[in-house]
Amino acid sequence: ITRGGAKLSEDAEAALQLFEGVDYEVPVEAAPGVSAQFHQAGHILGSAMIMLRHGGRWTLFSGDLGRPADPVMRPPAIIAEADDQQSLYAEALHIKGSCMYRLGQTRQALKEYEQSLEILMRLDRAGDIPDLLADIATAHQSLGDYPKAESAYYQALKYWKTEANLWAQAGLLNNMGSMFHQEGEYEKAASA
Repeated sequence: ITRGGAKLSEDAEAALQLFEGVDYEVPVEAAPGVSAQFHQAGHILGSAMIMLRHGGRWTLFSGDLGRPADPVMRPPAIIAEADDQQSLYAEALHIKGSCMYRLGQTRQALKEYEQSLEILMRLDRAGDIPDLLADIATAHQSLGDYPKAESAYYQALKYWKTEANLWAQAGLLNNMGSMFHQEGEYEKAASA
């Protein structure tokens, strides 16, 4: 096959000479004043996210990401500076915790929930925190750890009062009332 008198295979071989291997996590100069850093994406062999930096700004291009517990691939890198990625990871941990809870693995669910909460608190994602706190409370309640459940319920209630979310407050107060009833704390149940 030829194109303009040159063989395509010669073009391909010449192009391959322009490639340069770059390790993950090592900044390289992509253009004057612009650095590029590749991070493990864990999607397919050799896949990467790329973070470009120029001046004080940066942009992360991620594309498809792999799973954190793939038996073959390394997990995707977690980029501390990428708030959107951290938020997505926190959501995934919350969902994983909910699955663990439904499978009866409540202690493992709490670990996932608490890791998710840590990320959301660091990112100050107030809109996502109360639902997670309510799930944490439910997990503690199912383990019979009523003081921790009560604390998490009250923290979630505080968020929902700030948002004036009456629907969420009503559901949470109902759960708290049921928990207090289970404990035999009938006065608390009546006032919840």
